[in-house]
Amino acid sequence: LSGYNTGVMNAPEKFVFPGHSTLLWSLAVASFAIGGPIGSAIAGVLADSRGRREALLLNMWTFFFGGMIMTMAPDIYTVIAARFIVGIAAGSATVLVPIYLGELAPPTLRGTLGTLTQFAMVIGILVSV
Repeated sequence: LSGYNTGVMNAPEKFVFPGHSTLLWSLAVASFAIGGPIGSAIAGVLADSRGRREALLLNMWTFFFGGMIMTMAPDIYTVIAARFIVGIAAGSATVLVPIYLGELAPPTLRGTLGTLTQFAMVIGILVSV
């Protein structure tokens, strides 16, 4: 989801709330990138305090609610807020998933699974275009 959400906003610009300004659209796109570092900063603390599995489940619900808010957004301002929430979830996922996989995978597969995580993110960006 992180890779897909990175590039998905470029294509539908003309169809999502026609008549919006370039500034508002720029905020909608950039709010994802603003939420990302916030999510990555809190992910480690969340993983240590709640456990890896529970932190991932909370992150999944954050993705879900951010996506639902974006889907039902009545205006561009709600899209901006929802993209911020999804950005927090994406930032958390970039920290939580490698931690979880590194602890779960046998030593012979850790490098491969870490590489595949990054590869999946790049594929998500490719598919979103």
